[in-house]
Amino acid sequence: MELKSTRRTAAIVTLAFAPLRAAPAQERPTIAEVRSILREVSALIPMIEESHRWVAAANIAAEQAEADDLDGALATSRSSPVQSGHVGGLAYSLAAHGRLPTALQIIAATPDGQSKAASYWLVVQALLKSARCDDALSVARLISKDAQETDRFLDALVWIYAAQWKAGDRQGASATLSEALGVVEREPDIPPGLTKPMPTALIFSHRPRMYQRIVHAMVLAGNRDGALPVVADISAMAARAHDPDRKMAILGPLAEAQADVGDWVRDIKVEIRLLDAPPNSPRSGR
Repeated sequence: MELKSTRRTAAIVTLAFAPLRAAPAQERPTIAEVRSILREVSALIPMIEESHRWVAAANIAAEQAEADDLDGALATSRSSPVQSGHVGGLAYSLAAHGRLPTALQIIAATPDGQSKAASYWLVVQALLKSARCDDALSVARLISKDAQETDRFLDALVWIYAAQWKAGDRQGASATLSEALGVVEREPDIPPGLTKPMPTALIFSHRPRMYQRIVHAMVLAGNRDGALPVVADISAMAARAHDPDRKMAILGPLAEAQADVGDWVRDIKVEIRLLDAPPNSPRSGR
C-alpha cells in the first residue's frame, strides 16, 4: 500500500509539472502562476515515502529557483533536507540573485566531502558571472579547507585569475596567481587520498599537471608571457628528475604547457635530450 501511495504521489508531482512544459505558447501560465503551482507541488512532498522526499524536494526547489521564487525554493529544501549532492544548483541560483550568505548557509549545513566542495565551486561560477571576484575568492577558500579538494580549489583560483586579468585587474590577478602557485608548491608529490598503488605516471604527473593547468588558464586569459616562467618551472622539475619513469610522468604535462605557449618545438628537444642522457651524466637545465 505504501509503494502504491508513493507512486501515486510521484505521478501527481509529475502531472503538476506537465502543464508548465507542454502548454502552447499563448496558453502558458504567467510567472506568478508558475510559482503558485510549484508551491502547491511542494506541499505534496510530505505524502511521499520518507526515503524519496529529498529527491522530490531537490527537483522542486531547483524549479522554484529557476522561476526566481527563492523563498519558495528555500522553504522546499528545508521541508525535507536536500542531500549535499543536490544543493549546488540551489546555491548557485541564490548567489546569482545576490543572496550569497543564504547560499553559503545551505552549503555549510551539508556533510564535508566532494559534493560540498562542488557546491562551493558552483557558487564561485555564479559570482564570476557578475564579476564579484573578491566574493568568489572568499568562497573558493572554503573549498581549500578540505585537503582532498585541492584540485577543485586550484580550478576555482585559475577561473578567478582569468576573470581578474580579463577585467584589467592586474594587481588582483597577480595576487590570485601567487596563491594558485603556492597551492601547487605545497602539494605533495603523491596526491593525498591514495589508498592503493597507482601507476607512476599518474602519481608523479600530479604536480606538473597542476602547473600546466595554470599555464593553460593564463594563455586563455591572454597572458602568454606571464605563463612562460611557469612552463620553466615544469621544465626544471623534469631536469631534476633522475628516475626515468618520474621524468616521463613530467614530460607529458610539460609538452602540453609548451604547446599552450607555442614554445614546444625547441623545449621538447631539450627534454628529450635530458631523458636520453646516461644516469650519471651532467644534466643541463633551461
